[in-house]
Amino acid sequence: MLRKWAPVAVLVGFTGCVSLPHVDPDRACTIPTSSEPAALSVMEKENVTLTGTSFVPGNRVQLLINGPQSFLAMQNAIETARDRIEMESYEFNGAAARQFSALLLQKQAQGVQVFLIYDAWGAMDTPASLFSELRKAGVHVLEYSPFDPLKMTSLDLNKRDHRKMLIIDGKTAIVGGVNVSPVYENRRRPGGITASKPDELPWRDTDVQIDGPVVQLFERLFLKTWQEQKGPAPLPVVEPAVAPVGNERVQAIDGSPRDGNPAIYESLLTAIAASRKSVHLTTGFFAPPPDLAEALECAAKRGVDIELIVPSRSTSNITVAAGRSHYSSLLRAGVQIYERQG
Repeated sequence: MLRKWAPVAVLVGFTGCVSLPHVDPDRACTIPTSSEPAALSVMEKENVTLTGTSFVPGNRVQLLINGPQSFLAMQNAIETARDRIEMESYEFNGAAARQFSALLLQKQAQGVQVFLIYDAWGAMDTPASLFSELRKAGVHVLEYSPFDPLKMTSLDLNKRDHRKMLIIDGKTAIVGGVNVSPVYENRRRPGGITASKPDELPWRDTDVQIDGPVVQLFERLFLKTWQEQKGPAPLPVVEPAVAPVGNERVQAIDGSPRDGNPAIYESLLTAIAASRKSVHLTTGFFAPPPDLAEALECAAKRGVDIELIVPSRSTSNITVAAGRSHYSSLLRAGVQIYERQG
């Protein structure tokens, strides 16, 4: 269920620890596109320049619309592994972590090399015994940015590993927003929303499954993180190029916090600025920096159908309030805003 917002003034003071990305202030509204092919060409050229990585042809992409679909696809993919499994998740906890641990242990026993990266902050509630059991069985486990009481930078939330990625044999990748966490499997209670805590509600997020040559670029991102975080050897070997399996052109963009380069954010901004027909955006946390809000408003004013779906309840109430502080100007520009009830 979605609640549509109408124009209303909302004023909120907001300060936080998350720094804003620095981008070209002129990009938000000044990307000229005369046609759909021209828009796609501009987006590709800009994204390659921003990220240094090319679009790779020959892939097949499948949308996984929610947590249960993603978990099923991940389980099926893991069962097909013959050589290696690389799994990376910000959260790795609860019943979902136990379920995937059992699958990883099973594949490790079959001779498949298994590599797991989890974030120290995101998985702070997970019993150490779960990771010890994996290591004892031969799974290579890496804790991203372990807590160091002597270094306050360990608590910098901009320096955590929020990547969620599963790679199978260098040929299949599942990437997106779904953590290894039971919140994505929560079922809505009969009679509506009755849970009092966010973690008791069903969380909604989306993944994509990608098969084809571009998966090797995702794998190289995993290996780069593994090396920089001094993960235990051995490292898997990236095999020769994978044969094309589809018609989709895909770009693998690194969103790690290692260098402060907001490549994913800049690519999103470019896509909105080059849009001609529609921008449909759903996000779990909506507190747009000024240039992103400007890009949405400019696109709406030039006749692009702009629709946002954001949460009405969240683990971060201050983020919900910060997002709502932008509603008035966005609505005046013609942006349609819907809040998910749950």
